[in-house]
Amino acid sequence: MEEEKDCLGGMKRALAMRPIKAGENVLELGCNNKTMKKFFLKDCNYVGVDNFNDSADVKHDLNVFPYPFENNSFDVIFCLQTLEHVENPRCAMLNLIDATQNLLIIGVPYRNRRPDENHFWSFDENDFSELTDSYCLDKKQRNVYWLVDKQKKGFSFCKKRFRVLRKLAGKFF
Repeated sequence: MEEEKDCLGGMKRALAMRPIKAGENVLELGCNNKTMKKFFLKDCNYVGVDNFNDSADVKHDLNVFPYPFENNSFDVIFCLQTLEHVENPRCAMLNLIDATQNLLIIGVPYRNRRPDENHFWSFDENDFSELTDSYCLDKKQRNVYWLVDKQKKGFSFCKKRFRVLRKLAGKFF
């Protein structure tokens, strides 16, 4: 249950930065039982993808590439607490960058000290530096977040802005 709590916290912070608008196409990769769906507007086009959970809209092995999405088919993609479970996280991230037309937000445990049969990778702020220069450390929750803003609309995780967003998110969630 701890991982789900981290994931919910990450979703709240991500949505404080970039709220979902009506009619947008939203992908959640690694949706588990779609616990995040309640944070989205009911009139957005939500697609939840997962390896194992039957409640997922699309059941797909996240270790099989390419992912079953057209390029630029989603306005926003969230991938929280998922990449550490994927055998090739770089390939997964590249597939997600291709699939988004606007914004990709990824969150993983920061310097995970418990790699095991389910957690293949440990990440820090230097990972994916060649793919995005916007990252944020949430030391309180021990997560690292990356942001890809394909349309260059100025979304970033600058420290001051993230602290303000964290305070705002706390008021609403």
